[in-house]
Amino acid sequence: MFLNSCDKINGSCLSCKDGYWGDSCQFKCNNGCRIECTQSTGYCICKDGYFENRCEDKCFVKCKTCNSSTVCTTCPKWFWGETCDECDQNCADACDQNTGHCKCKNGYYNSNGSESKCTACPKTCQDGSCDPLTGVCVREYYSPLYFDVFNTGSL
Repeated sequence: MFLNSCDKINGSCLSCKDGYWGDSCQFKCNNGCRIECTQSTGYCICKDGYFENRCEDKCFVKCKTCNSSTVCTTCPKWFWGETCDECDQNCADACDQNTGHCKCKNGYYNSNGSESKCTACPKTCQDGSCDPLTGVCVREYYSPLYFDVFNTGSL
């Protein structure tokens, strides 16, 4: 709607110009509104990064969506939890948005996929390859010379 239309008896607005609300269309919808706000309350659907009924409050800086200034409900990819903590850098793909759990990159493992942290495979594993859940080497080095260098740092 482009023009305010008012009740001829009491003067209250029947409809407001886009972007305004209130009995006299005296309030401007907040910038955080995704679409126009309702005329009677100013409530609207929020853009990402805003919350509350009128989308006047901003989310914590890392949140995509939130229900308060400190509790995120959705995080960007590679972030997780109520404060959008960063996923472990050794995750093969983005971690679970709620738990932070992930499948680790090759050469890393986590216990039963229940950890939000990936641990490097033991140095005794050939090609740095280990079981992604247990960390047990797929193939180990067996050379006594290797173990001497690995354990003492000398030949």
